[in-house]
Amino acid sequence: MDLLAPQLAPFTIALGILALIAVAEVISVLMGAGVSGLLDSALPDIDVDMDVDAPDQGLPDIGGGNIIVAILAWLSVGRVPTLIILAALLFGFGVIGLVLQNTLYGMFGFMMPPWLAIIPAFVLALPVTRYIGLGLARIMPKEETSAVSTETFVGRLATIIRGIAREGQPAEAKLKDSEGLTHYLLVAPLESGTEFEPGQEVLIVQQNGATFLAITNPHPAAHI
Repeated sequence: MDLLAPQLAPFTIALGILALIAVAEVISVLMGAGVSGLLDSALPDIDVDMDVDAPDQGLPDIGGGNIIVAILAWLSVGRVPTLIILAALLFGFGVIGLVLQNTLYGMFGFMMPPWLAIIPAFVLALPVTRYIGLGLARIMPKEETSAVSTETFVGRLATIIRGIAREGQPAEAKLKDSEGLTHYLLVAPLESGTEFEPGQEVLIVQQNGATFLAITNPHPAAHI
């Protein structure tokens, strides 16, 4: 099996990127940092309010938010570090693609063109990514000692850590609850025409499904 054959190249590249991520993570950890920590721009805590044991299989209700937010939530983004989700997606895509192409070749003597093969491989990799994320979320250690209702987030300050938040386009933010524990959530501006950039502090004023609506911190001197 020639892993560098054009029909296999997308999947070999995906697994190669996964290997590079693993090497980079090991090196960065030895140097006292961590790629996952840099990617999440904070400690890799997870929000226990997100029920990883829920039996539902469909996309979550995002209260009118966009489909990208729903897909990210379904993939377990926010429950485990983002780097793990990316690694799971690369692993699933690469392995499924190689197995699919080689199965076709063994049974029928041909492989699909790479542009066509990536479609079923990517679609099948999505549920694999979801269940890897859910499984890891159940076993990863958590600092929380008691459940905290997301309703208590309203009225607290959060910091945008990734993306630019616009109306209908949430960005990822981190928030500390009354116990001092860190939670990650999706935040969008309450007011039309407002944008929040990474590093900006905002005040959570409303929950809308899986998204929290916020305004600019009215008291910039206040600390989170």
